[in-house]
Amino acid sequence: MATTLLSLLGAAALAGRASAVCSRGGCIADSCARAVRFDTTLVPSASRVADCSSFLEVTATPSASTVWVTEDLAAATVTVTSELVQVERRQVTAQSASPANTIPAYASACSVASRYSSACSCFGVTGATVTAATPVVTSTTTVATTVTEVDYESPPLASSSVVFPSDDSWTATYTYSEYTLPVFTSAPDPTIDITYPTPSTTCLLDATPTGDSFYLLAPSAGYMFKRDSGLGPVDPPADEAAAEALMANWNPPTFEFQVAQDAAPGLFDLVVHDGTDSALYVALDVTSGEVTLVSSSTNGQVQDGRCTTVFGVSCKGSLIVEYGSTSYVWTATNSSTIATPGTPPANNTTPLNTMVLLPTRLATPFSLNATVSKRRSSRRALFKRDHSQDGVAPRCPGFPYGTVYAASNGVSPSPPNGCGPDGEWYSSLIPNLDFGGCCNSHDTCYDTCSEWFEDCNDKFHSCMLDTCASKYDHWYNFFLRPGCEAAADLYYWAVTGETAQSHFQSGSKAECSCNCADGNSAVCTPGGICQKVRGPGANDSGNCGGCGRNCGPKAHCQDGNCVCNPAPPTPDQCGSLCLDFMTHPRNCGGCGNVCASGYCYEGACFTPPAHPDQCYPVDAVRNGDFSNGTAFWTTVGAELAEAVSGSVPLPTISGNPPPSYLVIFMDWSTEAVISQTVRMCPGVQYQLDFLAAAARTFGFTITLGGQVVVDHSPISNTGGWFSQGPFDLPVLAAGEAGTTQGDDFFLETELAIHAQGPDVSVDMIGLGAISIHTI
Repeated sequence: MATTLLSLLGAAALAGRASAVCSRGGCIADSCARAVRFDTTLVPSASRVADCSSFLEVTATPSASTVWVTEDLAAATVTVTSELVQVERRQVTAQSASPANTIPAYASACSVASRYSSACSCFGVTGATVTAATPVVTSTTTVATTVTEVDYESPPLASSSVVFPSDDSWTATYTYSEYTLPVFTSAPDPTIDITYPTPSTTCLLDATPTGDSFYLLAPSAGYMFKRDSGLGPVDPPADEAAAEALMANWNPPTFEFQVAQDAAPGLFDLVVHDGTDSALYVALDVTSGEVTLVSSSTNGQVQDGRCTTVFGVSCKGSLIVEYGSTSYVWTATNSSTIATPGTPPANNTTPLNTMVLLPTRLATPFSLNATVSKRRSSRRALFKRDHSQDGVAPRCPGFPYGTVYAASNGVSPSPPNGCGPDGEWYSSLIPNLDFGGCCNSHDTCYDTCSEWFEDCNDKFHSCMLDTCASKYDHWYNFFLRPGCEAAADLYYWAVTGETAQSHFQSGSKAECSCNCADGNSAVCTPGGICQKVRGPGANDSGNCGGCGRNCGPKAHCQDGNCVCNPAPPTPDQCGSLCLDFMTHPRNCGGCGNVCASGYCYEGACFTPPAHPDQCYPVDAVRNGDFSNGTAFWTTVGAELAEAVSGSVPLPTISGNPPPSYLVIFMDWSTEAVISQTVRMCPGVQYQLDFLAAAARTFGFTITLGGQVVVDHSPISNTGGWFSQGPFDLPVLAAGEAGTTQGDDFFLETELAIHAQGPDVSVDMIGLGAISIHTI
């Protein structure tokens, strides 16, 4: 059946065709073609050739020529003041051409004139053009010759009619400028590279004489009190009344380090204050390991088998007990404490009765009647932050507040492991308590990009305090709750330190990405900040519409799009082309006004003389915009090639097509070629450019006179029409291979554009605005 453009651009383009179309040399072998080419004996008829010639004959009637006869009256002189007015370009009336014949009866299968004309053309018949006589109209006008002196208040009035120079020598130095705005492919914004500062070191306790006071406790036994001649936990209450009395008067003693004479480096006296006027010193029996209280410092010496200057603390808060070269582990018993030679066990295996210290400034105030949630809510309110730039360990540091946010980058975090190896920076401080579930939640919070450092730690602290409240909720064990909460306070302090900050931020770097809060912004330079690259206010010509998108020397960025510079030489714009309407031969006086001569003078097209004495380098391509169908063009290898109006969009291709263009439909064909004989002046540098669109990614190869000038340049299926070129063409010389001498000093040679694509069904490309012009 017959194949039409509408069927090819419609359902066939999307779903394939149900039947094949026989074609040869770009002509469709349908019923119309058969009626024209053959009679009943399948022999071409001479009469049919004559009918085609007659039908294709065109009578051209030139525009009327007006002869003006002017009668002059007396001259006069006047002076006027002129204001600059808007000038419109002159209008030129083209000659009209009209066919005059009808379709023969035997070709009734050719339903419209275009089908009959196409069939005749495929028959090899060409039509002649008959030029009628030029009508002449004589008009007489009487005018008074006036000499006018003009006083301009603004720039001189532009002429409403361009007067070309009488000497055509200006064409020898004729130049014009154009600049194609860059076309950018879609690409994601660069990943923001975050550099985290090194956290400052903060020690748990200052051991100097003016340092912190602290409590001593064992997590399983609670706070240490003064017991007889030593230290130990309180006795369990005998009944509920005793428990209430104990907790109502809860006031554990505080301790501090003091510098002693003859002390070993890093070791101090440990002084206890129980509310009385006298201070007592904690002493170690260097033989038995018993820990007792004495009234004065031994100043680094052993007196009566005891030494007071044996205590210290690490920056991270680990309690140190040393005498000479011997280290001790200090633990609590039911009623006292004892120091045993040795080193603390590995993380998470430290006995629950090991002595630890808690600075008084970190301890949660204990109240018999207050609930954990009420006491913690006031502290958490101080850290109510909800942005990745907040706190001492922000996920996205170094940016103005509110300009970035953190989101998952798709990397799966490590599974939570309780208070295990990843938590060793805090579990080394104190023995492992029943906080495993809280530690798991804390791990998960650190790995959640929308969470922030302080809030994760606050939730962790609250979880531990709730665990203590749940575990020690009866009168007979309630006295152990303060010790459990003290351990929770120590854990909480540990996860606020520099080691925890480093863990938090290293997890952020591995599992989170920082993004500009404004979707139209990006960080385009390392160490830079978020800047507008898209939308209103995006005016960086080096990052226009995205990072690295440079508008070039003759354009600038306006609201994320490259636009032409307003100053010469390219003050005007047609699509993606920057140019000057005053001189551009393909947009002379306005977009789309093509000068056949290739010369634009002050916004008007210049027409060379009928019998030139030199070669005028007009546009070498005829009908490059396909406004006259496929005239002058030959197509090979295409299923269908047809010129269509720009109002007919190509399926799957967006954007604004040119006013008319050639659509090439390819079905299981890897190459289609369009060609024509072009006319070029010898010794002149030309360039080739055109518009193209494709449903798939194609390549094209361009030859001139058989010589490859562009080798498989890609046409991307980016969904729109884009400029291709300009491509420099070789300068031709008279007698050069592949050329012939034509009329008016032109050299004639063949231009061929080879469209090359995948061997698939239902493919199409569009070509338009093909031009070979001078530089």
